[in-house]
Amino acid sequence: MSFLKKINTTVARVKQNAMVVMGMSEETVDQTFLGLETSFREQHSSMKKLSKYVTSYLDAVKDLGTASNGMSQMILGQYEQTSPMHRVALILNERTSSEMETVRQRLDQKYQEAFMGPLSEYLGQYKTIEDRITERKTRLVDMDRYRFELKQFMEKGAPDPTRLQMLKDKSDAATAAYHELNDELCRDIPKLLNNRFSFFDSLFANLYDGQVQFFNDSFRVLSTLSPELANVNRNGHFNYLRVITDDSLSSARRPAVPGQPGQPGQPGQPGQAAQGPRPITPVAVGAASAAPVAVAYSTQQPPQQYQQPIQQQQQPNLQQQQLQQQQMLQQQQMLQQQQMLQQQQQQQAAMARAPSMGAGGFGGSKAKALFPFQGQDDTELTFQFNDIITIIRESGDWWEGELNGRRGLFPSNYVQKL
Repeated sequence: MSFLKKINTTVARVKQNAMVVMGMSEETVDQTFLGLETSFREQHSSMKKLSKYVTSYLDAVKDLGTASNGMSQMILGQYEQTSPMHRVALILNERTSSEMETVRQRLDQKYQEAFMGPLSEYLGQYKTIEDRITERKTRLVDMDRYRFELKQFMEKGAPDPTRLQMLKDKSDAATAAYHELNDELCRDIPKLLNNRFSFFDSLFANLYDGQVQFFNDSFRVLSTLSPELANVNRNGHFNYLRVITDDSLSSARRPAVPGQPGQPGQPGQPGQAAQGPRPITPVAVGAASAAPVAVAYSTQQPPQQYQQPIQQQQQPNLQQQQLQQQQMLQQQQMLQQQQMLQQQQQQQAAMARAPSMGAGGFGGSKAKALFPFQGQDDTELTFQFNDIITIIRESGDWWEGELNGRRGLFPSNYVQKL
């Protein structure tokens, strides 16, 4: 067919479809075929979803392996080389993780060879039927188009016999071509739909076998660590005792500045002096990561009460325990009051030694902010990186300054004097 003839045919088909939509021409409707086509498309959609789910399953197994490797690496990092559990964690991180990756690859290979490959080939039939349904639609349009042209020509009256015969031949040929393909599809679609069971029986069995093999191999690999962990108490972490300072006794519960009330949720105790500002550790602006910190580990043995199993510790009676707690709390409060009083006296002495100053304290001394600082309340001065602060008073780790008409305390290690 020449290029020009193809264009004319395409235009004629578009015209026919438009006339059907506008009700100016009739369209042949085969209800039997429409029912088969609906069933075919539903089954085809289901098959493609199955293929997508299997792909998602393999991706999930791969992600599981990646997460498992990450966990084993983090677990290994928790133990020093001298720890007995370091060897177990090392086995998990190196040998076990490698073997689990081999198990995953074996599953992927089995599914590709015994499931995905055959399913893709099977779905090729559905693609062929899709193409044939499209061709049937084209032949249907041609049949209705030639019938309409023949009907119009005959309604004109006294038609030209030669022209009439040519239109009849085109209409008969288009009708025959349509019915030939339509009848073929009406035979093939039910065969394809009904024959899927013989294909899916073995496909389903291979899908099941792959999962069983994967989980059995995974269990075999992971169970090699069971003897190493047999004596570990699975409930030990439930009985873990906190080692940090209790919140009720923490300095974070007391006001940061002498004479100021406690922070919200941190009420100050009457008769107690504040311990002074909280320690501040600056963070460099734009730093990619914090510098490593050297940690010194104590070689001393832990207190005797922590060396004994919790189950073997003797629990005092309730009244004795309450009495001991009250005595301990009173001693701690007295010690804290003495420490806080000494610090308050030192701060007052330092403030008394400092000369009286105006808005520009220390002869208008200035400081440049090396790091941003966010004040926690109205007594602290908030500033940003590179801000120039007027120093009013220098005393210990916290200075008093002024910025943009606001005065407050700020950590001295956040700034550099100019």
